[in-house]
Amino acid sequence: MRIFSDSIRCCVAAACCVGLFTAHSADYSLGPDSKPQSEVPKGSLYHDVWHSEIFPGTIRDYWVYVPTQYNKDRAASLMVFNDGRGYVSETGSFRTP
Repeated sequence: MRIFSDSIRCCVAAACCVGLFTAHSADYSLGPDSKPQSEVPKGSLYHDVWHSEIFPGTIRDYWVYVPTQYNKDRAASLMVFNDGRGYVSETGSFRTP
């Protein structure tokens, strides 16, 4: 019975934390560094679709942002977002491009 009660406490604590995070994230507003700036070069965003050969019928969208200053002869940094559709909008919450 002790394990059950600890599990319930853990679930309640997790739910409270999620509720607190959600309440605060809704109040977030973008600062000036998160908005487009005329002096910052703008790259290109490419969209494609991946079809799995391992799991037939599984299709995933993906996007690749290529900065203007990208040079194919030099190593480039890479950032990957799981479920990244929300990150590619220039008017969304994250505005990653």
